[in-house]
Amino acid sequence: MQKEATSLCSSNSLMYGWEIVFVSDSKVAISWINDVGFGNLKFVDMVYDIQNCLEFLDGLVFSFSPRSTNSYADNLAKRVSSMGGDFIN
Repeated sequence: MQKEATSLCSSNSLMYGWEIVFVSDSKVAISWINDVGFGNLKFVDMVYDIQNCLEFLDGLVFSFSPRSTNSYADNLAKRVSSMGGDFIN
């Protein structure tokens, strides 16, 4: 999976004319990705991979949004989390 993601990142033509905004309620994670600071070594490889993609793709934006501003997404995340199991293929 990581190789496919890296190859997609190196193909800037995929983003031509598009802007994709990733919004998270994790202020810490957004600061890591936006290279403001880094404190958790457990996620260092994943964060560096995301930062590497950002160098190649101009249309990606990562921003923070408090949980209270999107109650629908918060409720959906809580429901999925309560189901247990691994939802990542």
